[in-house]
Order: sequence, then C-alpha cells, then structure tokens
Amino acid sequence: MDRLTITGYSTALFSTWIFLEEMRILFDAGDGVMAGLMHKSGKIRHVAMSHADRDHVYGLMQVNHHCAHRGLEALFYPAESGFFKGMREACYRFDRETQDGFPWVPVLAGESYDLTPELGLKVVHSSHIPAPGKSLGYIVTRRFRKLKPEFQGLPQSEFEKIGRDKGSDFLTEPREEPLVGFSGDTGVLHPSQWAGCKLLIHEATFLHEEEMELEREGYLHSLLPDVLQMAQEAKVDRLLLIHFSSRYKSSEIEAAIREEAEKLDLQIPVHFIPPGRIVHDALRHQVWPI
Repeated sequence: MDRLTITGYSTALFSTWIFLEEMRILFDAGDGVMAGLMHKSGKIRHVAMSHADRDHVYGLMQVNHHCAHRGLEALFYPAESGFFKGMREACYRFDRETQDGFPWVPVLAGESYDLTPELGLKVVHSSHIPAPGKSLGYIVTRRFRKLKPEFQGLPQSEFEKIGRDKGSDFLTEPREEPLVGFSGDTGVLHPSQWAGCKLLIHEATFLHEEEMELEREGYLHSLLPDVLQMAQEAKVDRLLLIHFSSRYKSSEIEAAIREEAEKLDLQIPVHFIPPGRIVHDALRHQVWPI
C-alpha cells in the first residue's frame, strides 16, 4: 500500500463517511456523502456500514440513487441491525429502478468477503452498541501466495521441475495481511484486533475522560489517549483519527494529539479529520510526529 487517497467527513452526532479511493470502498454513508464526493462517487465499488446511528446512514438513499447502476457491487451491513432492511425497502420504493442495482449483504463479525481477486473484507467486532452484532468494524486485507518454507533456497531448475510436475500452487501457500482497519463507532478494543494494519482509521470522540460522562448509557465511544496507546500496542503503521466531537476546535485536537503522543513516545504517524470539514486527502497532513 504505497499510496492511498482518502476523502472523508467525520463529526460526532452529525455525519461520518470515509472513502478509500484506490480501494474503491466507502465506509459509512452519513449526510452529505454524495455532495462531498461528487464525481468521485462513480468510483465506489463497495460500501461497508458500521451501524445504524443516524449520523452514519442519512446519506444511504443518495448512495443508492447515484451508484446503483454505476458499478457499485455490494453494500455490507450488520446482520443484527433491523434498520438496514427497512432502509433498503425505503430506497427501493423511492427509486424503483435501482432494485436490481446491487445486493445489500448482511454480515457478522468473523466473516470475510471478496472485494477483488487481491483484496478481501474482514468483519470485526465493535463495542459501540450494547446489543451484540448491531455495530461492526472492518479490515481490508490483501491476499497473496508465498513460497512455502521447505522450498526456499531451491535452485531455479528445481522450481521449474516441481512446477511442471505438480503445478505452481504446490510451491506456495495462501497468505493474508491486514491493510486498512476501520473502527466505526466503538470503545477501544484489544490491540490484537487491529494488529499489523498498515493504516488504522479509528474514532476518537473525546479528548478528556470527564467528558465521556455525557455518553448515552451503554453506547461506547473512544478516548484519545486510549486510542493512541492501543494503536501503539497493535503496531499499526499509520493512524487516522476521526469522529471528534464538535465541541473541539481543530487546533485543540492537534495540540492534544501531540501532547498525548509525546507522553507515549509514539512512533506512529498520526493524521486526523477535523470536525466540520471535508478532507480531500486525509493522509497528506501529518500532525505527529511534527
């Protein structure tokens, strides 16, 4: 993953949508997603929905309207959330010509799906909604084949002979590596869930612990210092923070990230999407290290 262009908007309570252009996947579909993407919306091939909170789903009808016959292949959503079945029917009633456009696929944590011959989508847990399975996260993975250990160091002539006799797949074994993790709304989970991700896109709604007391009971979000600690333990290569509360100014968030990262001696590049702003290349601006 040498280069990834990320366009997105993410402000807690108002709207969240994140588009990975080269991978052609949209995470969540909050209000304004089509207006924000405009011509880029034609590049969407898959949509992965984390949960049914209104700030993450109010753009779905426009996604359905604009993308049903423009190459969109599937929309994945939490199987345990009844909201999406109702939304699908509402979209079909509103735009009857889109009914055969693309499948809406109910998913469960632990399942995996093909996006392309090389890319997969792994469904993972989220702790945002108390009822199990109603909120989810995702990891985009890369699938490849690697030479089996017992064949390493063989002369080229031996490779060719085995390949002719038993086929090239006999020499290799399937492997999968995590590329991009997307948390959706969630409390901080065990680092092992995101271990090794090249990029982790994770919510960090609150900067200060005392502000978390305003949460709806049982509906978990994340605290910035906890996210940074978890990302360090997960050994992700890069971190993009989203879903900050609108109570914070961009400068306040930037200062808090740097302060907490310095405390941890954080070795991970950190980026963020400020509240109230569409960002068209989210990895261009790095807030840590300075």
